[in-house]
Amino acid sequence: MPPHRVVVLAVDGVYPFEMTIPKRIFGTAQAPDGSPLYEVLTCGVHPGSGPGTVRTDADFSLAVDHGAELLSTAGTVVIPPFVGCGDDSRGADALRGLDDARDSRGSDALRDLRGADGLRGVDGLRGVDGLRGSTNLRDADGLRDLRGADGLRNLRGADGLRNLRGADGLRDSRGADSLRGSRGMDGLRDLRGADGLRGADESVAAGGSGDEWLPPLLAAALDRIAPGVRIVSICTAAFALAAAGRLDGRPATTHWNRAARFRAAFPQVELRPDVLFVDDGDVLTAAGVAAGVDVCLHLVRRDHGSEVANRVARLCIVPPWRDGGQAQYVEQPVPSAESTGTAGVREWALEHLHEPLTLAALAAQARMSVRTFSRRFRDEVGLTPLQWLTAQRVSYARKLLETTDWPVDRVAAAAGFGTGASLRLHLHATLGVAPIAYRSTFRATTSTASTAHAVQATATSAVREV
Repeated sequence: MPPHRVVVLAVDGVYPFEMTIPKRIFGTAQAPDGSPLYEVLTCGVHPGSGPGTVRTDADFSLAVDHGAELLSTAGTVVIPPFVGCGDDSRGADALRGLDDARDSRGSDALRDLRGADGLRGVDGLRGVDGLRGSTNLRDADGLRDLRGADGLRNLRGADGLRNLRGADGLRDSRGADSLRGSRGMDGLRDLRGADGLRGADESVAAGGSGDEWLPPLLAAALDRIAPGVRIVSICTAAFALAAAGRLDGRPATTHWNRAARFRAAFPQVELRPDVLFVDDGDVLTAAGVAAGVDVCLHLVRRDHGSEVANRVARLCIVPPWRDGGQAQYVEQPVPSAESTGTAGVREWALEHLHEPLTLAALAAQARMSVRTFSRRFRDEVGLTPLQWLTAQRVSYARKLLETTDWPVDRVAAAAGFGTGASLRLHLHATLGVAPIAYRSTFRATTSTASTAHAVQATATSAVREV
């Protein structure tokens, strides 16, 4: 059986760090015989098929070998965040139009659309040559009187266009008769389209627009994904999935700093703004950069078990496991120099999971009162001490179920649950399965994968001998 294919979907304005997470995590996972468990490829979103160039949010672009046609072959699709997706200050269209804007004669501030407050959401200016436009731009409050542009009548209250008189880029546009656009019409033709100011009032309220979150080329690309294929969004890429209707009625998360905007724009999505990632079966959403690593490791663990995932984590030097329900934002992730942290207690607890650890015992080990210990633990970890302890015990029990033939009661005792009944309760609450079912499923999956790799290796050897 060939390796599971993971396709990373890179949109113009992609954040390069997040884009490389899937390759680093999935690409490191190997079967016992050393063969790769995943094939990770990257495709761009550009007109046509085949190789192309993808701009990043940094000062460089990337050459990709595949177009969106590759998505039809994917087993898992990962979408990293990109400029304009959940970001109200920069749009992907504005990023693509920087070159045109820089050449616009008589418009100084259009040299940097990303920094021009007055043009914060004006994606429709992508094709405007030199803003050969309005006779009334110098005195227009919010482009109130653009002749022929009905869609701009009510922009007077929009913060981004409220004070054009003070915008350097529009201050000197004297002598222009109309905002003649790249589509061959006077004015900003089809302002409600993908490159215009569609839904300006809604855009101001929600902090963006569906066209920024889901550019037409991206929408067409998502349509290429076969039913049942896993889709993973990292950080604000959840806006794109929501705009495409992929999250309707489903739980999801995004970056905590964009949660309010997400909820306002997509009330039909069950937003969980306080967690690292959400696994809803064939759709997974991660909250941010590090959570992107977490969700990829989670999928490796889901596909191939804790031992493979832990090895990947060791090789990448990242934490082997963080619960998806852990809090995104921790007020004090690193204790101050004058305070005593709880890291030492956590390390000690991992070595004593089989013991009946209580909150009082953990606090005593830290030489703190229960109240102080609980507060500092939550500040550092984002979970209560007992929530964290239960999660570690479940993780250790999973590893024992995967790697040993121990009876359930023995696994429960070793992990600190005391009884098989307690293990069953906690494992079912976490994974939705009983210990025996989990072991059987995992053994069947790994056995099939090992057999397939063995058969493939044998066939390759036979061909070489011939």
